Amino acid sequence: MIEFQKKDIHSISDLWKNTHKLINKVKNTKRPILITKNGKRTAAILPLNLYKELQEEIELFKGIIKSQKDIKEGRVVSNEDVLKMLEKYYK
Repeated sequence: MIEFQKKDIHSISDLWKNTHKLINKVKNTKRPILITKNGKRTAAILPLNLYKELQEEIELFKGIIKSQKDIKEGRVVSNEDVLKMLEKYYK
């Protein structure tokens, strides 16, 4: 979970007034900022490197979920069968 420091929390009106400054802050500090609207957490602006890391993690979790579903539904191949397929393929 991303922890936000108090200095990284900004209102939406601050974002409207200081967009360029806040984008540069994210870029230079490599920390996300949290945007609030009416005092409630509304959005976050992430540095690109963190966004890419999160995307990779999401894809990994999607693969794990799909694998668990395949196992549950019986779409599996035993190790022995895989070895037999590889032996046939490489002969």
